[in-house]
Amino acid sequence: LKSRLILQVHDELVIETYREEEEAVRGILMENMTAAATRLERYVDCVRDVQKMEDIEIRTEQMDLKKWIADMASAFSMLAEQNKRQLEIRDFSKTPFIRTDQDMLSKVLENIFSNALRFSEKQIVLIIEETDDCVSFSIQDDGAGFAQEELSCAALLFYTQSAPLHTCSGRTGGGNFGIGLSICKILCGKLGGALHLENGSGRGAVVTAKISKCGDSGERAAD
Repeated sequence: LKSRLILQVHDELVIETYREEEEAVRGILMENMTAAATRLERYVDCVRDVQKMEDIEIRTEQMDLKKWIADMASAFSMLAEQNKRQLEIRDFSKTPFIRTDQDMLSKVLENIFSNALRFSEKQIVLIIEETDDCVSFSIQDDGAGFAQEELSCAALLFYTQSAPLHTCSGRTGGGNFGIGLSICKILCGKLGGALHLENGSGRGAVVTAKISKCGDSGERAAD
């Protein structure tokens, strides 16, 4: 009788353990399905955002370059301070006015600076330079920088920093599709320039947005 009771208790414990494991598996499956649905929803939103950028009309007008730089520097300084980052600005531009779409240019720089805030450790540097035809804005951080694969793929649509195009989660695990760089690439082309990615001479990533001074809107590929 005692042996039967022991066997019965053992069987009940095995059954209960199996049920608990089954419930745990169901819970994990439900979480995975919910996460997959969320990623799919975000993917659709990203496609729509990129399509909007592709279709957007560029409206060029004369822009006070020095005033715009001062305004952006002020906004970026506040964000850097809030995120406990040091911001250094090196403005080598000399042209007082250029023709461009100010709103779209602001969007490009805001996206790049947002990435720099996210991946930097202590410092961010903004460098403004110009040639006869173009103005370039380079934002450098002191983070880990780009891997070689990322230098080739980071501006492609929906590239994530943990894997290429077809995956859905970046290194933050939040379903980052690299939409910011994709939008920057499209807008730089529409502003007559290009988006260039590289690593700094020491460490950190450098993202450069180059645009035309005179409002040319011919699209060019990212360097």
